[in-house]
Amino acid sequence: MAGDAKGMREKGRGVLGSIRKLTDSSWIRKFKDMGLGRKFTVTIVLCLILPLVVVFSLMNSVIAKKFLEKQYEKELEILKQSKPSLENLLEDVVMLSRNVVGDKDVQRLLEEYVRQENVSEESLRKVKLTIEQSVYMKKYISSVSLFSGDKCLYQYGNYYGSEDILEDPQKQAELEGLEGRPMWDPARVLGNYVAGKENGAVVSVYRIINHLYRLVPVGAERISISEEYLCSLYSSVEAAEGEEAYIFDGTGNIVSSREKERLGSTAGEEVREKAVLNNGYYVEKGREHAVFYYKIPLTGWTIVRTKNMTALKEQISRINTIIWMALVLSVLFGIIFTMLQKRTVINPVVRLAKDVEKVDEGRYYIKLHTRNQDEIGILNQNVISMTRRIQDLIESVYKGQIHMREAEILSLQSQINPHFLYNTLDTMRWIAIEHREDVLAKQIEALSGMFRHVLNNGNEVTTVKEEVVHLKNYLEVQKCRFGEKITVDVNVDESLYPCRVLKLILQPIVENAFVHGLEGKVGGGHIYVSVTGDGDDICYLVRDDGIGVEQEKIQAILDGVGPSGKIYALKNVNDRIRLKYGKGYGMSINSELGRGTAVEVRIARWMEEERHEGIDR
Repeated sequence: MAGDAKGMREKGRGVLGSIRKLTDSSWIRKFKDMGLGRKFTVTIVLCLILPLVVVFSLMNSVIAKKFLEKQYEKELEILKQSKPSLENLLEDVVMLSRNVVGDKDVQRLLEEYVRQENVSEESLRKVKLTIEQSVYMKKYISSVSLFSGDKCLYQYGNYYGSEDILEDPQKQAELEGLEGRPMWDPARVLGNYVAGKENGAVVSVYRIINHLYRLVPVGAERISISEEYLCSLYSSVEAAEGEEAYIFDGTGNIVSSREKERLGSTAGEEVREKAVLNNGYYVEKGREHAVFYYKIPLTGWTIVRTKNMTALKEQISRINTIIWMALVLSVLFGIIFTMLQKRTVINPVVRLAKDVEKVDEGRYYIKLHTRNQDEIGILNQNVISMTRRIQDLIESVYKGQIHMREAEILSLQSQINPHFLYNTLDTMRWIAIEHREDVLAKQIEALSGMFRHVLNNGNEVTTVKEEVVHLKNYLEVQKCRFGEKITVDVNVDESLYPCRVLKLILQPIVENAFVHGLEGKVGGGHIYVSVTGDGDDICYLVRDDGIGVEQEKIQAILDGVGPSGKIYALKNVNDRIRLKYGKGYGMSINSELGRGTAVEVRIARWMEEERHEGIDR
């Protein structure tokens, strides 16, 4: 174990040595030794312009990808809007087919022909009335035909001279093998047209008709619907060059198509391989087209529409142009910002630094390089005043007078106006920012906020928001000390921000958790802070997972028996609360050794209009 520890220490020294070598490398040393103006320019390029180029490039890629995905989803949704209409049409045709099969007049007609090889006019009249009533208002029906054997017994709509059901023996055998289930035939122009509507391409459904009781075939039916009407349900009227819309069945045959020359052909191999989901899209290989599709489970059909991607790419190109214009403008603004900073901040500082170098040579005259009343102007004026005073002291004051002056300065330091302290801290913060000491700047800013809150113009009452801001300033200071060893979660009901409360209640409790709960704990810890409302009261809760303390000792501290100044120093906070709000309010503490401590404070809620009344209570 000792050997392992020694090895770890040696490894740590090696890492630190490598970091020092990297820090002292020639290019980092050159950067540190650069002039302020050049250093500022290099920093802007490395920390602003280059990151902007990288970020905008990534944004360009991500936005283009997301835009295409959104457009694809949009086109797919547009195509899927046709699905209800298609499904309703096909379900209506299938229902019509079932009704025809199960109709008693149709059964009687077919049975009559099987027995006599002839049918009566009365039977035909009843079937005609039944079918005409069933297809009334169904304008998409092209024809309805009833067959028995090789003879067509009845036709509605278009009339055909052929006595063959399918005109294809192979399909005839396939239909018989379905045992009464429907079979859909791709769009085609039926042969031997006799009369009726225009003889266009139709999509037909065939079904063997079985006897209702003996379950033996007695005939067959064919219901044909207009392919043109079917096409109108899924194809867009407007289509760019090369775009297609069509339906293919489970075997790849084109059932319907906006491009009529494709009727009777088969769908491409790529679309049959990739259109396997219920719906989706993909981009065709070697073509500037996206393919969108969805399936209809009832028939096993796949509805396909292709979209030319040229228009989409033009939109992406416009987006890319906007992004790159934004990048150019950002870089331009960065350059303008750099020029303004060099003119208003860096150049005055550089000239002031050159003048200060002359002081070492005995020349105490320093020019006023800027009349602005910002931090640079104040620094310039203060340096001028300082050099003048130094010159006066050297010329007219002996060592004894210098010591007297130092005593006077020490005496005056106790009377420094708080505003001078704020301004000085603010100046120090800006100087730290100028030197890229961001951590130091944040620390000074947080410390300044804490002083401001503590003084608070002599007021002992503040707002919940100001108390939370003061706590966060304190946490910022502690973060520099503890780093990530101690984490803090702050949860505040923002509706309580305007409420007036006694100041310096929340931060001392959190400080107690740091100092007495977690500072001595091995491995760090966590503090949870919440500010919530409870009726007319406000509750502060501070909970840590620190070393804890005996409950008896805590009670002794709150009762004033124990040494509260030495352990936790919370009694004064509790006394202030009770003095201001009354005995019904105060602090309660629950702690367990090795588990942590929870401190809860209950105070009255004072709104802004109750401010003066609340203070006098």
